Amino acid sequence: MLNYSTTPHAHLPKAACAEIELYDIAKIRPHEEIDLGYATELARKIGSSRVFTTPVVVERKHGVLLDGHHRFHAMRCVLKAARIPAVVIDYDDISFTAVGSWRENISVTKQDVINAGLKGPLMPKKTSRHTFFFTIENVSTQLHELQ
Repeated sequence: MLNYSTTPHAHLPKAACAEIELYDIAKIRPHEEIDLGYATELARKIGSSRVFTTPVVVERKHGVLLDGHHRFHAMRCVLKAARIPAVVIDYDDISFTAVGSWRENISVTKQDVINAGLKGPLMPKKTSRHTFFFTIENVSTQLHELQ
């Protein structure tokens, strides 16, 4: 059973409310590379607990993955899930998110993220840094529900 709730920050507009849905994992387009060792270890932990807890964040219009690349890889490539809990947002709506970079002297725009997800090449891991203006609550989704 998918148990979830999302609670906006009290000071944010109502538009900042987000819902979690089970998203078709085949439709997700990553925009960053990953650390394969970390993703494999994460898959082992998720697999042993048999529960997925932290939703990914996906851009609505194109299916570009904004947050959760290692969780996505663990679920799709290692655990072979068909669906994944996701917060799906309108990336053009400034009330939901802003983007910057984890890396000094590198500027990242929302269009850079979309282009990397749609056309490539993927950005190096931990390049984009998204700030979300809503709370993403953990879920408790059994892995068998995601097959």
